[in-house]
Order: sequence, then C-alpha cells, then structure tokens
Amino acid sequence: MATNESLLGLCRLLIAAGQWSVALELLPRLQPDLLAPDIPSSLDGLTALGAEAGPARSWGDDDVVRAARYWLGARRMLIGGDPRHLRLLPMFPTAWMGGNVEVHDAPTTHGRVSFAIRWHGARPALLWDLTAEKSIEIRCPGLDPDWTTTERSGDALLAGTAAGLGPVPAEGQSFG
Repeated sequence: MATNESLLGLCRLLIAAGQWSVALELLPRLQPDLLAPDIPSSLDGLTALGAEAGPARSWGDDDVVRAARYWLGARRMLIGGDPRHLRLLPMFPTAWMGGNVEVHDAPTTHGRVSFAIRWHGARPALLWDLTAEKSIEIRCPGLDPDWTTTERSGDALLAGTAAGLGPVPAEGQSFG
C-alpha cells in the first residue's frame, strides 16, 4: 500500500503534468490521518477553505494538501459510504434546496457512480447510475433518511429532508 507521502508526491507530479482528473482520482486513497480533522464537513467550512484559494482557484502548485482537503470535503458532502452502503448526498445544505445537483462518473469503492437531483415542487427526485460488479445498498440520507435501494440505476421521488423543505417558493425566490 502506498504511503500518504508517496501519494501526495504522485498527485503533485500529475498536477504538474496537467493530469488533474487522474490526481483527483487518487485523493480518496490518501489516509485520513494526514488530512483530518481539517477536511471541511460543512458548506461553510468548504466555502471558507475555497476563499483561501488564489484567483485561479488553486492554492499554489505544490499545496496539494490544501487542495486535497477541499476536494475531499466536497466529496464528503456528495458521496459517502462503507463496505455495505453507498450514500449519495449524505448531507444536503439548506443553501442547495431547490437547486439541481449533478455528479458524473465519480469513483467509489463500489464502482463509478453518476447521479443527479431535480426538483418537483418541494420534493427532490434522484436519478442514479452505478457501475458495479455486485449489488450494494444505496441511500440518500441528506434528502430522504428512509429511502434505500439495491438497484444499480433508476430514479426515485424522495420524501425530502428530515427537517422538511417548507412551502414551495414563489417564482424567482429560493428555499433559503
């Protein structure tokens, strides 16, 4: 198994070579002790770390650790899981209510997943596609704590968040 230092070095090399997508695929393999507890776990934390980036939305050529913290924080908001479950949108910030979300071809330990959220009034609809060798339980706790499926692809109209979404906003307004 590669060490954090070697993975960070490889990430730096890939970024220098312009291979951002490959470097981003390596980020989930970094050991949590290198980055935690500084991985943002909220939209406010992610926004604050992003504000530290320069005008080119980077933290400098060799600051892979801060970039990794940012992208792992964003990933934590979008995808989670363990050997038995895949969690899509484990958390869903209030600021995102009513907004569409799309993730394409994200690597997970279960396979690559793509998913999207579309809104039908105050209710979110989840569309997903998981490329996996075997069935795995998929959940979407940030938008419906009780919903679950083992289907590798499909769509579902979710109940909404545990706290509820409130009334549908008037045209031109948001859920916020």
